Amino acid sequence: TVRVHEKPIPRSEYNWDNTNKKWAVPINTYTYRSIVTAEVSYRNFMNFNRTNYTINLPPEIPPDNITEPPPEIPPGTVVITPDIPPVIVPVGGQLNLTVHLNDTNGISTVLVCDANGANANGCIKQPPLCTMNKISGSYYDGWWLCAITAGGIETNTEYCIFFNDSLGVWDALCSPYSITNDYFELSMAVLQKGIGLWASEIESGVPNLTKTMPLILKIGAYMNSNNSGSSFDCNENNCNVTYKRSDKTSYSNAYWDNFERAFILHESTSGLPCNDYSYVEIKVTDGRGLKGITRFDFYLNCNPRVTVDPIEYRATLGEMNKKMFNVTFWNPLSVSAGFEFRMSTTNSENYPLDWVRFNLTGRDDNFTYLVRNESSASVGVMLEQAVRAGIYPIEFVLSTEDESYIAQAGNSEFRETGTLYIFAEALPEFAMWQVVVLLAAAFLIFLFFNSSQKKTISRKKFLLKNKK
Repeated sequence: TVRVHEKPIPRSEYNWDNTNKKWAVPINTYTYRSIVTAEVSYRNFMNFNRTNYTINLPPEIPPDNITEPPPEIPPGTVVITPDIPPVIVPVGGQLNLTVHLNDTNGISTVLVCDANGANANGCIKQPPLCTMNKISGSYYDGWWLCAITAGGIETNTEYCIFFNDSLGVWDALCSPYSITNDYFELSMAVLQKGIGLWASEIESGVPNLTKTMPLILKIGAYMNSNNSGSSFDCNENNCNVTYKRSDKTSYSNAYWDNFERAFILHESTSGLPCNDYSYVEIKVTDGRGLKGITRFDFYLNCNPRVTVDPIEYRATLGEMNKKMFNVTFWNPLSVSAGFEFRMSTTNSENYPLDWVRFNLTGRDDNFTYLVRNESSASVGVMLEQAVRAGIYPIEFVLSTEDESYIAQAGNSEFRETGTLYIFAEALPEFAMWQVVVLLAAAFLIFLFFNSSQKKTISRKKFLLKNKK
């Protein structure tokens, strides 16, 4: 009996080399890479030997290739793995491919070949679709990248990745590759819960947020076809929209909103750097694996801020016990502090402060609240009764006496204004500018009919005069 690594070699008697008087035993060098123990026994006699050897294996895709590639790799790049899924791209679209390889002898060449495959010399059909370049790491352990452009017709084919080391040992991986006439378009819009939630855009045209404010995006995804010219809107049944923040490696799911008829992205900005740009990468896929990828940039400042949501509230005279505003303090700083929340008005009769209150136990129109570092605090504002018609600005003031906070913020007091509109008639659905437009329209109609009436009277007088 012949055993290698304590396992019997099947039908070992047929491996006997009678010329050299020895057994020729094949060894699986993918399993046994350094030491072989061979044992020969006959009845009660047994002998064994142990031999050391070195195997030069082809470059290897390490297990950590399932993680996200380094930041040098462009967003949306397909990561090559031994079990890479089929890839589908639009006609004429660009497909970025990357692979993580390591080898003790160093990587020599990495190629992308067409469906004809590869052999020891490289791609069977020359020239290759592209030659990969090292983009990160070293020649012994690094990431390789290149881009291929899809053909001009719809087809199903495959591509192969060829790689070898400096001694010429090679391997290749192939994957299905489809070219389609379909492609995705993505549109994005910032959802504002209140006019005061977002600061103005900075010079680059991207939203300027105070750190700890949420990033809320409305994402529209559309599938178009170059072939038929048809298109359809994506929804939760035919598309999947995912996203990840610039500092994260894993994707989260955007959720479908039936009212907005769009996917909604709701992402925290906590933990991101201040006074710097960040982004979210957004990816839409269908059941075939076709992808559309884009990114949305934004800027984060570290200026503490008060927001009022909504910025204005409209009520009807006599309306009672209604929530008007949410007042929120956004604290992007690394220190916590206690803040006094209070309301003020420039109205000489103190209107409407006698009719409104913070939504807390008791009747106080101010209170103190601890706002933690890199967090926010919100409180509702209630309208107890709309007593008198008019326009009433309310200033919400937050102040602190914490010296360490004042030193970081450069200020001890933060303000924002919300406006209460009380109408004598039931017009809560109209803003003041809309009411002005309605009054102007009514005035113009009055002038028109008045003019028409004067013309009719003049004509009657003319006819009577002629009759006489």
